[in-house]
Amino acid sequence: MIKRYQLIPEKYTRREFGAAIAKGAGVVALASMLPSCRSGTPATVNGNVTDPAFTVAVVPDPQYLAGDALCSGSTIYDDLINWAIDNKNLSVTSAPLNIKGFIQVGDCQDSSLVASQNSQATIMANAWQLAINANMFVAFCCGNHDYEHGGTTIDRSNISYVWRTDKNGPWQPSALSGFYGAGMDLGSGDVAYWGGTYSDPDGFPDSSANNYIRLKIGSRKILIISLEFFPRNNVMNWAKSLHDTFIDHECWVTTHGYMDNFAALCTRTQSYGPNSYGLLDDGTSNSGQQIYSGNSNTPTQPGLTDFLRARIVTCGHFIDGWTNGWIWQHDTATGALGQSIEEIFTDAQGSGSTGDLQNYCSSNPTTPNQTSSTAHLMLLRIWPTTMEAFMLSTNSGKWIGAQGVTEQPDPVQLWSVPFNLLPPNAQ
Repeated sequence: MIKRYQLIPEKYTRREFGAAIAKGAGVVALASMLPSCRSGTPATVNGNVTDPAFTVAVVPDPQYLAGDALCSGSTIYDDLINWAIDNKNLSVTSAPLNIKGFIQVGDCQDSSLVASQNSQATIMANAWQLAINANMFVAFCCGNHDYEHGGTTIDRSNISYVWRTDKNGPWQPSALSGFYGAGMDLGSGDVAYWGGTYSDPDGFPDSSANNYIRLKIGSRKILIISLEFFPRNNVMNWAKSLHDTFIDHECWVTTHGYMDNFAALCTRTQSYGPNSYGLLDDGTSNSGQQIYSGNSNTPTQPGLTDFLRARIVTCGHFIDGWTNGWIWQHDTATGALGQSIEEIFTDAQGSGSTGDLQNYCSSNPTTPNQTSSTAHLMLLRIWPTTMEAFMLSTNSGKWIGAQGVTEQPDPVQLWSVPFNLLPPNAQ
């Protein structure tokens, strides 16, 4: 049995963007440096694409899963990743999930160190290595807690050692490149390719804070760009250059702070916006609104409305969804070509005694789903013409629905929206 919840308040259902935006210049040289992933002619019946559905698992702020002080000796981070591996082809609503990989939305650990490894970094890195070993792609994305002192201030020179070349971190650019090699075989002819990282000209350490991968899955060619926490103007320009290079790819973006737990694009001044972390509105950071629309202080600064093939934006960061808003939100914006841009927030971490692993380790739980509700995944299943979403606690095996509703034993469809293939070389 499947249940469906339509939870989005009407005022959050759609933001229209009317005027078409002229396409910017591409960086053609990049394309020649990378292997082609053209997929040829799609399989069709009566003109309709017949690719099987595939699923991407979005991991909502797993920082407390690495916080071993709360659950000493727990293997729950490993268990989260292993659930997706073990249930790769789980039948949900009479069709296999066909999970191909993971998208991070940041905060991969709770407390990070610049100079050296700590126990949380070990737990985190070992858990995600399970996915790589299983030939499942990972779009690596850093959040504020992936910086030293990131809970209060952001100094971009102090990103955790995990991401850094100078500290030989396990997720430095060369390490991520090695994970993918000449192409990661995702099964059934599908392939993931390592793209590269932003070469930082601003005196910050060489790191994987901004990176991209490319996927060939069935008839879809997908560019996934991972952006730093409230990215700089220069980083947005870099992302736009990638978009303009791979003109036969739809573009997905993942970043930590974008949409909040009420489905509104975050502002600079709201709690947990850029100003809360000492990030200035001088080109060195962009809020969710500025990521989407561009930075008005720099008229030529691109926003996602300039990304003519933008299709999905995923994010986390905003807390207390158990009691305010909810632990997932979805909105559909309209891009410059009239295409849908599916904006997806998910963060199940909570805060204090009102959230994920802290609740799991607490004798006095306050969430509606009690102590077993932890280690969540959001599952985005992509069909040739639609996208649908589910969310579950991998610990309890039960499925998330509406705010305040106890988890269900059967899958709950959170939404289903049109998600057609873009025309070839749409521009």
